[in-house]
Amino acid sequence: MSVRPSVLLLLAAIPLAACASKGQGELARTYDPASNPAACLLKPFSRSADGSVVKADMEAGISAGFAAADLNHDGGLDYEELNALNTAHASSCDQTNWINYDPSGRMGIDQYGARYRTAFEQSDANMDGIATGQEIIVSKRQPPKAKRKAPAEEPSEPRQSPQSGYPGGTGMGNSPY
Repeated sequence: MSVRPSVLLLLAAIPLAACASKGQGELARTYDPASNPAACLLKPFSRSADGSVVKADMEAGISAGFAAADLNHDGGLDYEELNALNTAHASSCDQTNWINYDPSGRMGIDQYGARYRTAFEQSDANMDGIATGQEIIVSKRQPPKAKRKAPAEEPSEPRQSPQSGYPGGTGMGNSPY
């Protein structure tokens, strides 16, 4: 029995078509902000159908959101303003509360926007200032990277030389001079 090459090509194309359609369904399913933390955080800043976010749009949105939350317009969010903000976000996909770690008792715009900037930086894989919908989908939202430790400070007192016992290593010791 002989099978035509065109029939073989058709049979080979069926699994490829199934993979392509699965990929599109997978894209739509995983961009769901409820199941993707980066998509949840960045969706409000997107102006495009695919969920892409431009960094400048995100920064403008952060400024607008902070201004709206700063009810008394004093340039910082106090306890009452943070409580109202957390209550408003309780019904959204982003249910992580804002916590103020500043000893002044007020949250500034930098701390307010940090969660959004972190999600954007972790999503913008090619660092072109645009987190595309595809980049957001594949991003793995992680906690911020640990900051480098500061170099150890030099001791305030001079170290004693093991040979001489005197500060700075002066004395008889094993010196050739």
